[in-house]
Amino acid sequence: MTNITIPEVSESQQYITRRVLDACLRENVLEITSSAEIVNSESIEGLLTHWVYALPEQWLSISTLGDFTLLLPIQASQFIQPWKVATPAWLFINNDDKKVVIKNHYQHWLNALSNRLSNDKKSYYQTYIDECDCAIAHRNFAQEIIEQQYQTLKQKIFTLPDTWQKFSAVEQLAAHLDHPLYPTARAKFGLNESDIQDYCPEAMNSFQLNWLAVPKNLYCTTVTVQPTQWPSFSDVGLAESLRLSHQLIPVHPLTFSQYLSEKLNDWPHKNDIHYAPLSYLTVKATLSVRSMLLVDEPHIHIKLPLPMHTLGSKNIRTIKPSTINDGYVFQQVLQYIGEKDPLLSPLYLHSHEQQGGHVDQRADLAWLIREYPEQINSTSPVCVAAFMAENPEGTLVIEQLAQQYYQSDISALLADYFSLLLKVHLRLWLVYGITLEANQQNCLVLFHPTKPLKLLFRDNDSGRILARRLLNKRPELQGKLNQFIDQRMFVDDEKSLLQMFTTINLQLNMTCLINDLAMRELVNEVDLYRLLKQSFTDELAQLTKDNVDTSYIEKHLLAAPLHYAKYLLTAGSLLSKQESGASSINKFYGRSALNPFMSNHLND
Repeated sequence: MTNITIPEVSESQQYITRRVLDACLRENVLEITSSAEIVNSESIEGLLTHWVYALPEQWLSISTLGDFTLLLPIQASQFIQPWKVATPAWLFINNDDKKVVIKNHYQHWLNALSNRLSNDKKSYYQTYIDECDCAIAHRNFAQEIIEQQYQTLKQKIFTLPDTWQKFSAVEQLAAHLDHPLYPTARAKFGLNESDIQDYCPEAMNSFQLNWLAVPKNLYCTTVTVQPTQWPSFSDVGLAESLRLSHQLIPVHPLTFSQYLSEKLNDWPHKNDIHYAPLSYLTVKATLSVRSMLLVDEPHIHIKLPLPMHTLGSKNIRTIKPSTINDGYVFQQVLQYIGEKDPLLSPLYLHSHEQQGGHVDQRADLAWLIREYPEQINSTSPVCVAAFMAENPEGTLVIEQLAQQYYQSDISALLADYFSLLLKVHLRLWLVYGITLEANQQNCLVLFHPTKPLKLLFRDNDSGRILARRLLNKRPELQGKLNQFIDQRMFVDDEKSLLQMFTTINLQLNMTCLINDLAMRELVNEVDLYRLLKQSFTDELAQLTKDNVDTSYIEKHLLAAPLHYAKYLLTAGSLLSKQESGASSINKFYGRSALNPFMSNHLND
């Protein structure tokens, strides 16, 4: 065996490579986990002559991808997946001449995975390599922003005097944090560094919106009254006479400048629209990027389509016209339930999302206004995605929250948080047949110095409803259910509700926090898993006491050896929609996740 040269990779490349490797194991991409053999280091000692990394006890031997074998160093995991990568490097062994090469870059890994695929299928892997490159570039540039804004970002957020100052400060830190599970979430595919500086929450700069005048006969809106924030035609440099035939709509500057001229080229009405020469309405980005708060009225946010892909190359951030209607209908359903149910009434609020519109059913010419309730003004609103975000000095948002509201006791904060989440979402599921895609970004927790925690819901255009259960409890909601456009909202059995609850609430919003905090040694992992299980069983006991059937959850969540996991990488980037067969790329699941309620943690 000859000397082996180990390729040099940067810290950012190592970081992304590890995340990609772990995601591939977690999602069993191309069945590499289920078809592989686990071997120990002693059995392959002759192949390890030039292995310079820490020697693992076990390796995953993958021999189903081509005329080669991959030996990937692994270690046991108790969080979601049974195995994770020990070192982001592996051995590549040519089956013919037995030559051994050390690889340590995501490009080599993805090329190996796609080796035997058709060119069409292989193209998804090649595009994902580009997404990895983009994630690294954007992550590195974001670090430059942190250094530029060090003094601002290190501030003690929850001593700021204004709710919306706190909101923006939290969202900015969250923008510098990666998604817990999707490897390349930092990639805003389609944007460059200048775009991130000018229009994204990493830098949190303000900017003004652009405007289009579109023919009234193509314009559809949910309300007849124009929002008071809209400009006049003369405000944006257009003739006032156009108001008789046209309607103004807001357009994000990135869409206005880079996208519309190309995408509208084949649109038969392209010559009937007018591009306003002047911008109007000053905004700042929020964590979602395409939702922006109005600087002069920060409790009002506007959501606009963006020519950007996040969480997968197929996940473009436009606004499907039906979601404008469906989000508002779902809002009304949730508010009605909250008003009528005394147990839920004090636990959540919902933003107001009635105002929206689109042009000619186009997802790239649409808008939505989100207005936050007055009750938020005395609180600190924090999305769950921000809990683990850190300031430049290394202090987490959840540490700042604990210091401000819980005498620095993170476990006490989490006890209240777990209890609140489970009270709301288990009751919505088991009593009303509703699960919400209230992911880390859309689940806001309201902290108050003297009042209990409360949830704030928003953007509920893709939940799931078991209609027969909801109507059995609230038959008067039949009319509201008839107003939904997207029939994928409705499911026939518990399985879809289970999948959404498990992957969103249990995993993303709870166990991800436990895992990340334990890795930082800020909490006792065993104690937190026990706390979570106790909160879960306490809530089930209360529901049983209220004559609610909890047997399905006891069987499929408490007692099931495996839980569902959301296969974000597979559906979002590595498979076509036809191959995955998923109704939505954000709802593609596999039953492979470890059950945290049966974890060895609980037996320590």
